[in-house]
Amino acid sequence: MNLRQLPVVALLILALAVPLAADSERIVIDDSFESMEIGDRVDFVEDASQKLTIDDIAVDSAGWKRSAGTSFNFGFATPAYWFRFTLENRQVNEKGVYLEISYPMLDFIELYIPQQSGGYLVKKSGDHYPFYDREIVDRNFIFYIPPGAGTLTCYLRIQSSSSVNFKPILWSQRSYLRRVNTEFPLFWIYYGLMMVMVLYNLFLFLSIRELRYIYYSMFITAFILFQLTLNGLAFQYLWPNLIWWANNSLPFLMCFTCFSAGVFVRSYLDSKRTFPRLDRVLFYFSIVPCFVWAVASLVFSYRISILGATFMALYSAIIMYGSGVVGFYYKSRAGRYIVIGFTMLVIGVAFFVLKTFGLLPTNLLTQWSIQIGSSLIVVLLSLGLADEINVMKKELEVLNVNLTDMNNNLEQKVWERTRELEQARDQIWGEMQLAKKIQTILLPLNPRIPGYEISAYMSPADDVGGDYYDIINVEGSDWVVIGDVSGHGVPAGIIMMMVQTAIHTAIVQNPGLHPSQLLAVINRSITENIKQLSEDKYMTITVFAAHREGRFHFSGLHQDVMIYRAERSDTEVISTNGMWLGIMDDISGYVCDETLSMDVGDCMLVYTDGITEARMKGAVRDDPNIAEFMFGDKRLKDILTRLGSRSTEEIKNGILDDLAEYLCNDDVTMVVLKRVE
Repeated sequence: MNLRQLPVVALLILALAVPLAADSERIVIDDSFESMEIGDRVDFVEDASQKLTIDDIAVDSAGWKRSAGTSFNFGFATPAYWFRFTLENRQVNEKGVYLEISYPMLDFIELYIPQQSGGYLVKKSGDHYPFYDREIVDRNFIFYIPPGAGTLTCYLRIQSSSSVNFKPILWSQRSYLRRVNTEFPLFWIYYGLMMVMVLYNLFLFLSIRELRYIYYSMFITAFILFQLTLNGLAFQYLWPNLIWWANNSLPFLMCFTCFSAGVFVRSYLDSKRTFPRLDRVLFYFSIVPCFVWAVASLVFSYRISILGATFMALYSAIIMYGSGVVGFYYKSRAGRYIVIGFTMLVIGVAFFVLKTFGLLPTNLLTQWSIQIGSSLIVVLLSLGLADEINVMKKELEVLNVNLTDMNNNLEQKVWERTRELEQARDQIWGEMQLAKKIQTILLPLNPRIPGYEISAYMSPADDVGGDYYDIINVEGSDWVVIGDVSGHGVPAGIIMMMVQTAIHTAIVQNPGLHPSQLLAVINRSITENIKQLSEDKYMTITVFAAHREGRFHFSGLHQDVMIYRAERSDTEVISTNGMWLGIMDDISGYVCDETLSMDVGDCMLVYTDGITEARMKGAVRDDPNIAEFMFGDKRLKDILTRLGSRSTEEIKNGILDDLAEYLCNDDVTMVVLKRVE
């Protein structure tokens, strides 16, 4: 053999070697074949130009790569991909096989099956075609490969703007039918469970009229639609001919699901009342962005929309999970269920997102992680809502017993005090100094609340006034009270003393009362007694219950609350709402609880209208422009803004110094409270 023959020999050896190497990777189909995940026996090549044809691919053996596993995951890839695999048919009873592409969100799929007569049988599918154009009606893409003697190499072309991640599986006819009959009952059990929870919570909403139940139903419904779309079942059953919507609904539904979840978590935690700062984070950084991107996803291209929606899903899940952690830390029962439930869902979403971006392989866990997590969170949160109903029921039973006992005790004590006051009224009326002394004794001697500096002042217009302030400390429960009985003098002072007695009695018996409950109980106890005095009187009042971290729950209609905010050196004015005491027998439907918060250095001022309605000395009462000569709310706010950084005593004295230039015709009362730690 001469040197010129060496290239020919080398080519012959290479030609013989290639089939031998290919034989070891052939997929053998015989009569015992059931199913096989063939990803590790499939070669692939990237078509960056998206212009290669089957003729180009079939003759060009360069650039092909072998998959490292049984699945493919290219993330959000822009090129087209070609795949090839070789089948060796050894079936006696030839029935052919079914090729499954396990991800239903792929845009274009083309399968090229070689024919004995030459050329290729081309089968096309993808979610850019109407659903019922598919050869096999299935949520995934199923291609039938007919039986053929010998060996044949099939080619597959996939192009998609969504995530290109799938697992190719070959099925025998019998195994494919078994898979369908096993999978579908599990799907409908899952969706049946979700729909039952939707209807259950809708019925609860109709019964209880609590918005969180309809928010929860909205969240579950959105999640069902999202899952149906992701699994390909929505395209199969809900909108098989709506090509545009089928291709653009997934990012919209992802974001809408996150939006509805955020609305539910916000309501379930009652964050607006219990955690105001957290509520703002949840609303402005999760709920609003999810809603905006849900709408925007219908305008942008699918690639941009799905990338943004996928990021939004992970980002929102973290915020909602963090909200649950905050609630859990502060011993909120809702927070506990959110943490446990969202732990499951966050793990499921994280697995799915990482799988979508190609950072985790496609397998049973990553493919079904959201279904697993969503099932757990639906069950856990439903248990949490049911637990909340049981807790509310028990609390109401205890509260009804306590309120009944309290009403009886209060009515008895107020009746006894009223009788005593009526018996002593003639004597007290003639001894104004004694009455003034009694009223003074009722005021707190050393007002204090841990973590706060307090200064207070009261000066009646007559010897006895109708203004009332109080600082009450009972079993770790701290209260601030400010009130004003209409008019002044002895009748107003008597009503003030009745209210003071009733408030102290109620709080001592039940320190855990909400401010609105306290006012309802007090009003019920004193209204009849006010009528017995034959005085046309009422009382404006606001009560504040102090809690940890500078939070106050308050209720009642009185003058505005002024708070100096140290961080921005400005004063915030908070309006009060509710109903006066003594107007009607039952005010429980007119009072509610509201929340305010104070940071370290913030200063709260509560006062009566004797300050703001004081007239400048020399001003005529009937002057049509008398408002210009009054002390007014604006002047009081300006003083607080100017002196807010100083001690409470300096603030109080500063107000009194300015007030010295005015004539006060009503009782003057104020409480200055600053958070110092």
